[in-house]
Amino acid sequence: MDILDVITKDHDEAVRLVARIHRLSEHGERADEIPDLIRSLAQSVRIHAESEAEVLQRACDGTCTRLEQLMQQAAYEHEIMALMITHLGGVDRGDDDRRRVVLRVLEDLLIHHARTKVDGLVLPLLRRAFTDEERAALGEQMIAAAERIRAQGPRSQRAA
Repeated sequence: MDILDVITKDHDEAVRLVARIHRLSEHGERADEIPDLIRSLAQSVRIHAESEAEVLQRACDGTCTRLEQLMQQAAYEHEIMALMITHLGGVDRGDDDRRRVVLRVLEDLLIHHARTKVDGLVLPLLRRAFTDEERAALGEQMIAAAERIRAQGPRSQRAA
């Protein structure tokens, strides 16, 4: 699978999860599902960020300055999103106003990262920097890295 498709798929999954959390928060129905969705979102972002850092950021070193800078920015954006997901998970049940605020910030960050930065800037640069074959190989490497990272579990649960 092309790395462009892998990245887009990962971002679409995160957007879908945030939208689902938002809908459940707004309607108050099935609020008991929200903690599981937040955990799924945290895992999805963590796996994406770690596999992207391992595979794509390294591959982009030496390509072009703009792409290298955007990949560095993406790493920081992933960290900020992970922090906001942690805040979201810490919102007390019933504190709907705070949950809405944190969700709004997270949604804004995610849309900016996924749609504005990556779709608008990073993906076109990746398309130019790598051949179809190279992008396919990078995609397979990122999928393999994600599977390995998922199997290892969160860093906090890994052996030191």
